Amino acid sequence: MNQPTLLPAIDEAIDRLGPLLEPARRRVFGFVASTDRPVTREETASATGLALPLATFHLEKLLEAGLLEAAAAPAAAAGGRRRGRPSKLYRAARRELVVNLPARDYRLAAELFADALAQSSGSDSLDSAARARGRNLGERAASRAESGVSLEAAVVGVLADQGYEPRRLDDGSVALRNCPFDGLTESHGDLICPANLSLLAGLLEGAGVTSMRTALEPGDGRCCVLLRAVDEG
Repeated sequence: MNQPTLLPAIDEAIDRLGPLLEPARRRVFGFVASTDRPVTREETASATGLALPLATFHLEKLLEAGLLEAAAAPAAAAGGRRRGRPSKLYRAARRELVVNLPARDYRLAAELFADALAQSSGSDSLDSAARARGRNLGERAASRAESGVSLEAAVVGVLADQGYEPRRLDDGSVALRNCPFDGLTESHGDLICPANLSLLAGLLEGAGVTSMRTALEPGDGRCCVLLRAVDEG
């Protein structure tokens, strides 16, 4: 008799998420995922309050599960050591992981819509819709600012809510470490990137932020849109 099973994709997602059920391991993953650069075992232990052997154990388990990626550190990053095994750096894996019960395929729907827009030259409509949605998000940010949060901080909070993983740069600009539409940019970048730009421009408009402007500036490991600081002096 055949035993009932979940779809393979759901089984795989659950297996990969399983290691995060352990609270200390989840803390380790949270630190690595929130850091702008690959980190060492020592940094992870210090940030999470775990002993180095335990932090290393959790890092390796997350590596085995495919939730982290590893690379050998350059000699300078490894403290200038020249002998022995090179130090290992850890960073969050960028592979997308989604669990839907029952199974749903929203990406397929998004790809169908993108195909239809591309064939009908509907990019103007998409940009208009994206800007309008962005204004709604901006109004949400403005309402947060009314409770004592600075306007720019409220905008950054809304970006975080939407999965952009915003990070402040030294010059006051905001880089976005993740693109929520990344799965579509490979096949429909000519539609998705301009729409994303319009969405975030609408966000700044709706929030009334004039100290930043949107710019299409793709870079390694980040969204193609950068919120560049504007010198208002």
